Amino acid sequence: MLAGWALDRYDRRRLLAGDSLVRAAVFATVPVAAALGELGVTQLYLVAAVYGLLKMISLAGFPALIPSLVPAEQLTAANALESVSFGIAGLVGAVAAGVAVATVGPGDVVAFDAVSYLVFASCLAAARDLAGARPAIGRAAGQAAGGLGPVLRLVAREPVLRDTTVMFALFNVGEGMLLVLLPRRAAGYGLGGGGYGYLVAAMTAGELLGALALLRRPWRAPLTWSIVAASLMAAMAVLALLVPSPWAAMIGLAGLGGCAAAMVGCGQAAIDAGRSKLGNTSGLRKPMISSISPPRSVRTCKPSGMKAPACSTQR
Repeated sequence: MLAGWALDRYDRRRLLAGDSLVRAAVFATVPVAAALGELGVTQLYLVAAVYGLLKMISLAGFPALIPSLVPAEQLTAANALESVSFGIAGLVGAVAAGVAVATVGPGDVVAFDAVSYLVFASCLAAARDLAGARPAIGRAAGQAAGGLGPVLRLVAREPVLRDTTVMFALFNVGEGMLLVLLPRRAAGYGLGGGGYGYLVAAMTAGELLGALALLRRPWRAPLTWSIVAASLMAAMAVLALLVPSPWAAMIGLAGLGGCAAAMVGCGQAAIDAGRSKLGNTSGLRKPMISSISPPRSVRTCKPSGMKAPACSTQR
């Protein structure tokens, strides 16, 4: 919520550049400490904590910056391109990282990651004078918004916002537990140092396929029951990790990713269906929906009524 609040009020280009510079500095401490023989578990936990705290700035910030990069008539195509590239990068990157960790070692992979943040910050610094990079929120609008307090009260008052917030919060807690478990399962499967990347790639592939399936045709099933069904199917898919077979685990993780894409699409559609009541809550909706991390093309379904949303790539 804080990331969305900041992105709605301050220069998004500078926020994203600052986020990249901080993360580059923090990640660079890992290979340096490893080279000096001083790397410990405490440092890794601290680096992971910083990454988690800053994650939403880039995850919600870049889609918010797209309208500053392209004219209005090209916005739909740009959103679709960003969504597809996000999904493909998540799939290819997970596999490539797994192979790199198994061959060149984790220290060099983290060093490359730190350099990638510097490259992104440099690209943002070169993109000057972006119209709309700084949201046009004047003092009167800021006073009307009243900060996060009205948004939190709105969440408590509106059933759709309240229920979807709780749903995504619980799903993210479970997803976090799963990501902690996957390295141990990869080792148990005998997949080697790159096994974690392969399992994550399977889940990302499911997310991408689920997003493409939702985009292919309008979704006609009731939103509430669709979310319930996707949640139950996701729970059953996770049980595949109990089977002592890496192939079963990958199939289960792909199914989990597809269910996550369906949950996000239907959840966003439910929120959009009540958009007239929500007012200016974009600072809440962006991080709430983004934090589940499937391909973002599925995040915006334009509902033709609560029971029949028509999905598109528009935000």
